[in-house]
Amino acid sequence: MSHLRKALDKAQQERFDTLEPATSTVATASASAATTDRLARSVTVDLSDARERRLVAFLDDHPVAEQYRKLRTQLRAHAQATGDRCFLITSPGSGDGKTLTALNLAISMAREVDQTVLLVDANLRAPAVAQLLGLDPQAGLADYLEGRAEVSDCLLRTNVGKLTLFAGVGANAGAAELLDSQRMRDLVAELKGRYPDRTILFDGPGVEGAADPIILSRFVDAILLVVREGTTQAPTLAQALAVLPADKLLGTVLTASLEVAGG
Repeated sequence: MSHLRKALDKAQQERFDTLEPATSTVATASASAATTDRLARSVTVDLSDARERRLVAFLDDHPVAEQYRKLRTQLRAHAQATGDRCFLITSPGSGDGKTLTALNLAISMAREVDQTVLLVDANLRAPAVAQLLGLDPQAGLADYLEGRAEVSDCLLRTNVGKLTLFAGVGANAGAAELLDSQRMRDLVAELKGRYPDRTILFDGPGVEGAADPIILSRFVDAILLVVREGTTQAPTLAQALAVLPADKLLGTVLTASLEVAGG
């Protein structure tokens, strides 16, 4: 048994349940919120090369798409039981498949008939969500936090079910300071209050070497930790488990298993 597997098993026993997709207040929107959404830019995601870009949630017959549907079902059951609907997707380090996991999960959820999903690219150091979808946003979260853009400038309303993106654009060296700002706190409160039945997913950076996920963890209801067998190292995983709030850690997603299952 690998050191990573031992660390995951220990975490499961002591702190939280493991979600392994490879194995396993009604309210109306305010007038201002509705106006903001109407001003959001509508974009079309090209699905012709979804397989090549590893956007497997678009592929109904793909075995990994089924695993994302299982994960979606688990999250929805958790949300119904707890009221949680704002989730941070992070990882111990880089290269764990975190952004692809967040994106495929968001796509899978948004394709449900009654699911509205907002995916926020909160990795200010290396935003990648729009790029993975082949989109070219004009403004992103850092622009909003620095006062150079409005919320509507950063929203991309897609042709994927009821999926809206809060885009990220360019790298920002002052990421931690921006995320820890009052403007960010106000933004999260606004996003949560806009549609009380909407699922919000934050794609954050990895924990190693960045305070950003710790800051983001204050704003969300629960956290999914993405790890990759063969890439994530046990010491890096242990560090992530030590700094993230234990009461918000919902589970882990094993991305290497997802990719193996997909062939």
